[in-house]
This record gives sequence, structure tokens and C-alpha cells, in this order.
Amino acid sequence: MSGLALLLHDRGFKITGSDATESVITNNLRKAGIEVNIPQSRNNIVDGIDLVVYTAAISSDNEEFISAKDKNIPMLVRSQFLGEVMENYKNVITISGTHGKTTTTSMISEITLAANLDPTITVGGMLASIGGNIRIGGMDYFVAEACEYQNSFHDFHPTNAVILNIEEDHLDFFKDEEDIRNSFKKFAKLLSKDQYLIINKNITKFDEFIENLNCNLITYNGVDRNLKIDETNKANADYTACNINYDEEYRPSFDVYFHGDKIIDNLKLKVRGVASISSALAAIAVTRNYNIDINIIKNALNDFDGVGRRFETKGNINGALVIDDYAHNPAEVNSVISIAKNIVKNKLWLVYQPHTYSRTKTFLNEFADNLSNVDNLILTDIYAAREKNTFNISSQDIIDAINKNYNYKNCNAVYIEDGNNFDIIKNYLYEHVKPDDLVLIVGAGNIEKLANNIRN
Repeated sequence: MSGLALLLHDRGFKITGSDATESVITNNLRKAGIEVNIPQSRNNIVDGIDLVVYTAAISSDNEEFISAKDKNIPMLVRSQFLGEVMENYKNVITISGTHGKTTTTSMISEITLAANLDPTITVGGMLASIGGNIRIGGMDYFVAEACEYQNSFHDFHPTNAVILNIEEDHLDFFKDEEDIRNSFKKFAKLLSKDQYLIINKNITKFDEFIENLNCNLITYNGVDRNLKIDETNKANADYTACNINYDEEYRPSFDVYFHGDKIIDNLKLKVRGVASISSALAAIAVTRNYNIDINIIKNALNDFDGVGRRFETKGNINGALVIDDYAHNPAEVNSVISIAKNIVKNKLWLVYQPHTYSRTKTFLNEFADNLSNVDNLILTDIYAAREKNTFNISSQDIIDAINKNYNYKNCNAVYIEDGNNFDIIKNYLYEHVKPDDLVLIVGAGNIEKLANNIRN
């Protein structure tokens, strides 16, 4: 929403908005000259507004939403409006998937910037090279994340689209994984016969998924659900990664093959983990489709050092490294822990803020299983986001599931009630963390306040 607001502001529209709390993002909007009201209130919906654009996370009982309806102001959900914006651009690259969207979008952004394509970019994290989550460029290239929640990406108009993975999430909206697959299939069918879908060949039931698509397909051999890449067959997909190695910081290097022929030798990434290889392959496939020189692609990926809140180093506690990450579903949490276990020298700590009651309830056992793969786990209260606790769930339920089913892992798991008062957790960490430990601070709510407080 903030990126779209900045884009419209730059185009000369008068923009106002609101949020529940102050943040770095609201401060940046004000610095740009946009009026931001805190908190949300029906009084913010004043006469003279021509259009209200709202996020899919807003519920129908939101008082601003109700006020706009009462005043008969035209309204569009963000995805609908963004879809209309996209129609003004010649090339629209949209990146979808249950996870990995922000990193992949950022990699594509860096490559198109290095190639001087002057892209307009909207990304779901803070990208240092563009000074935020939005870049306002020319009208030839638009690079944007495409979220599946509430089928939002069905409103988009891509010319090139990426599908990174399809897994269970947002089950407060989708019925099950098959429902999610159907949503992604409908997204893929937005592409016409002269357009391109770049897709991970390791998506479950891949052959079934691509049946009856009208577009051109470009495949890459990305990670599967077990965070593995099969590098034994150089021609397993259009783009494959082989000869994969990791340094002491778990940063990968690998060769890239196209139709079995090597096109990039020893690509070295600064971002960690096997999932970063998958993102890089997708980015290479997209940008080669625009005939960008392979050396420009390689150099841009070599230089890419990540995006905010994606395994981001924030400081240290008692000589222990502190890492901040946005992960909020089981697969993402598992990926973050996997990276950390490859670099930790002593004990691994995880401070996790569960995100939404529905997700916590739906994936209770998966969260308990994955979260218990650390030495020390601290859970905060659940971050409600758009929800009310009609699910009769709390972080204590995760602790109970760990103690009942996973206590053999020797994870010391605690739930600090009123844990969103982050001073309590900060003091707990300073009392217990030892040198050479590693501290992960993870979640999609406001848990980054804890990480930022430690850094400062």
C-alpha cells in the first residue's frame, strides 16, 4: 500500500491514508509529503475524496471502510487498482509464490537496474538500492510482487509471470491446498500465447498444473518442499543449478545451465541458503527473456546483498549475532532455521511472533515441529493483524504441542506473556545469551521493533 501511495503521489495525485500504528514506513510517507493519520478512524474519511483504495487485509467492519461505503465514495481493493496501473506499462513482470517473492523480486529489480531498463518497482521489503519499497521509473518495465491472498493477483495484467512455489498458507481464505493450486492456475491463465510463465519445475504435480495453459513456459529446477535442489541432471529444466557449494557463512556458489549448456560459471551469492539459488534461477530466467547480457545478470546477482528483514543482520547480544527475518509460515520458518543451523557456532535462539490466529491454529503441529529445531525458543503473543481471536488459540498451545510431541529435541521453549512488550524479551536475552550463540528474531508483525532496539 505504501509503495502504491508513493507512486501515485509522484504522478501528481493528492494522497492521504492511515495506519494502526506509527512505523518507519509511515514516517517515510510523511517525509514524501503524504498525509498519514494514526490510528484509523471514520473521521479520516472526509468529503472530497474521489477514490478509496484499501488493502485486502481490511475487513468489512473496519470503521473507515464503513464510512467510505456510507458516503458512497468509489472504492477499489489494492489489487484492482494496481492492476489498472499495470495496464499503462509495456512489460509487466509479476512474481508470485507462497514464499520467496520479495527476494526474487529484488533480484530481478537489481538486474533490470543494472541493465539500465529504468524499471518501476514495487517490492514487499526495503531494498537499499532503491531506498525503500518503491522505485518510480519509466513506462516500459513494471516489476511487482503478486500475492495470492484473496486471489488478489487475479486482478493483475502480467506479460511475464513467475510462480516460485505453491504450498498451504492463508487458510483463513483458501479451503485447502487444492484451492490454492486452482488460484495459481487461474493466475497462470492470465497469460496469452505470446507471453511467458517462468515456473519452478519442482512444484507438486507439475505436469498436472501446466495442463491447458496457453502461454509459453520457461522452467527452472528450483527447491522442492524439502529445501533440496536436484543438481544431477543439467537438462532437467530450461535453467538448472549444478556444482553447488557453500562457504562458511552458508552463502552458495554454483554454475548455471541452460538446456544443458553452461551459461554462468561459479555464480557467488551474498544471500544465504538453498532458497536463494532458486530465486536466482527464476531471476535469470526472467531477465534473459529480455535479452539482458549474461555478464550484467551475473554481476548484479553477485552484488545483491539482500533485502530488509530477510535474514538481515541487526547487531549482537553479548557477542551473539542477531538476525531479523519476516518468515511467518512453517515453510519459511523452516528455511530460516536451516540457514541458521549451518552458521551457528554455539546455541541457536529463536524469538518468534506468531502471525494471525487462523494461521497458528491451522499449522499448530507444523509450527511446533519446526520451531522446536532450535536450542532455545521464545514465543511472544500472537500478532492479530486483521483478526480477532475467535479461534481459541494462544502461543501456549505451541509450547504444549512441543512438550507433548517434540520434547525429545531438547528445545527449551518458553512463552513470555505480554511478550509484545519487547523490553521483557530483550532483558531475558541479555541475561541468558552467550558469546557465539545466534539469535533469530522472526515474524511478520511488529517483532522487528525488538530487532531494531537491539541494533540501536
